[in-house]
Amino acid sequence: RHAEANAMLDEARAIEQPQWPPRLRQQLASRAGCVAGFAADVASYRSEAQRALALAQAAGDARGALRHRLCLVDAAQMAGDDAQAITLGHEVVAQLGELEAPSLLATALLNLCAAQLRSGDDAGARRSAARSLALAWPYEQAGFLIDHVVLLAARQGQVEAAAQLAAWSDVWYPAHDHQRETNEARALGEAEAIARAALGAEAWARAQAQGAALDDAAALALARSVTGAS
Repeated sequence: RHAEANAMLDEARAIEQPQWPPRLRQQLASRAGCVAGFAADVASYRSEAQRALALAQAAGDARGALRHRLCLVDAAQMAGDDAQAITLGHEVVAQLGELEAPSLLATALLNLCAAQLRSGDDAGARRSAARSLALAWPYEQAGFLIDHVVLLAARQGQVEAAAQLAAWSDVWYPAHDHQRETNEARALGEAEAIARAALGAEAWARAQAQGAALDDAAALALARSVTGAS
């Protein structure tokens, strides 16, 4: 699929003209960034997100600009630049507080949570995850967020909850036609290592079976117990 997507992008780039409206050119940069992000090509992801951001600003597209800033947060995390990801993440969350854009806010809080976890700020990550939980479910972002909640649970010693939510997340991705992305896979890998070591093989398998059987309401309740969300 990546090869096909890149071939279509090459065709689009071949006909792109600098005199086209910025809003139209922004769409190509945005899609190129998405393809690069899925391929874990961090340098291209960052450069395309920066180009898309500049074009969104030129077009006066405030929401588009915020979406591209979110991509820059994601790219910073992928590059291991947690300080930049946290700084940008806080800026985007604050800016989104002035807009009625709950799906973007859910993504911003999710990305901020991930960066905070990577930097060791578990308390900050818990606050960000708690705020994002109420928004993630309606906008099909639950699995992405839960992977980070799994890591939070594991670090807090809630290893059974970590194993259960990890299994629920494994079911969620194919059920919603999504693939686990780089940052989420990294978080889940760390969490599984902690939880498996603490539980042992039998208890891990038992908790995984329980988690795979959870419905959305039960998974949300469990995630709330991990994050302290009301």
